Amino acid sequence: MTDLFERYRLSLPQTRTTLERVDSWWRAANHVASGLPGGNRPGVAAVTLTYAHLNRMIVRRQQRFGFVLGVRDGMAALEAVARLEGTRAGDPPTGGFASVGGRSYALAYAVGMALDEPGLTVAALVDEDEAVTAWQARSLHDPRVDGAVLPILYQPTMSRDEVRAEFRQRGWEPIEIGSGVCPHDTQELHRCFAAALYVALDEIAALTAAAAADHPQRHARWPMLVLRVPTDWPPVDVVPVDWFDTAGRLVAEIAQAAPTGEMRMSADW
Repeated sequence: MTDLFERYRLSLPQTRTTLERVDSWWRAANHVASGLPGGNRPGVAAVTLTYAHLNRMIVRRQQRFGFVLGVRDGMAALEAVARLEGTRAGDPPTGGFASVGGRSYALAYAVGMALDEPGLTVAALVDEDEAVTAWQARSLHDPRVDGAVLPILYQPTMSRDEVRAEFRQRGWEPIEIGSGVCPHDTQELHRCFAAALYVALDEIAALTAAAAADHPQRHARWPMLVLRVPTDWPPVDVVPVDWFDTAGRLVAEIAQAAPTGEMRMSADW
């Protein structure tokens, strides 16, 4: 089997889709989050970036996703994206995610969300504070009857080789995004994230289909993403005032980057 990271690298030239709408939605979410407490700029931007690209896949594939946050630095982003999606008007999100300090349980929470939920993919954005034991929770996962979990490791201090050595032995196949792989230019980061997500979700679909056909790949490594961004990212931004209407809602052209109704990840919060 071709290494997932190599498949990701090979897919980059074919990722031609313009991402302007996703970029606008992401920038709008950062703008809203900047006026809310909780988190720092890189952490918030990483959460909104992840969320925006998951939304893109929901819209394109009409696929169900859940989102779990295990990064304390990005809490303001949860409120921001919920406001943009119209599911929250002031109350902080209380369900559908986990965010605690120290030895976190966000990944285990994500696995629990996926149990007995075929067709659901739960993305879990976590950092190195995630409990080491949580990475073993995949052993509870049965792809014949359960949904899938896509871990996204944020800002690891380990090198790429160290990450691969650490997580491949635990049954995960890391796909690196960001510093050292993609240029720091935000547009290139969008392109890299889109390509990585395609590869990861296609691999999840293939492994799930094999299990459903009673040919489970018992020793296969399931994909995970590794997101690294500069500490001074993103650059200070000023969004155009005409991106919002007089009621403070996103204009329709940009709002279309996100799903509607029950397909919204924030609808379960």
